[in-house]
Amino acid sequence: MAFYNLETKDRKYRFTEFEIWWDDYKHTESHLEHFFRIYFEEAYKVSKTYGERQDEFVSDLQKLKDDFYDGICGMIERKELNIYMPKEVEYIIKEKELIKIYDYFLPKQKAFAEKWGLGINVD
Repeated sequence: MAFYNLETKDRKYRFTEFEIWWDDYKHTESHLEHFFRIYFEEAYKVSKTYGERQDEFVSDLQKLKDDFYDGICGMIERKELNIYMPKEVEYIIKEKELIKIYDYFLPKQKAFAEKWGLGINVD
């Protein structure tokens, strides 16, 4: 599991959080959990720094969030992504499913960061 957070280059504001992981605790099988969260107060402060481009920044940020969820839903609908597996499945097999999401989403997140002069914090 890793966290990929968008932040300002000076690291003053971290305004998104992207995380995926396998949850084995609440279910009878492993369940893929995922989210892309926007911290709106921080995102608002960052958006204000873009002046006349503030609305474009907000629109791009919302599109990034939509792309995350639409992409995952699309992969599930096309049966390209398994979100349930028996708990006893080897970790490496489960990790391959996570990599599908990373391969899809991280380039989009990186492109957003580059366009807006932001950084990505990886924890």
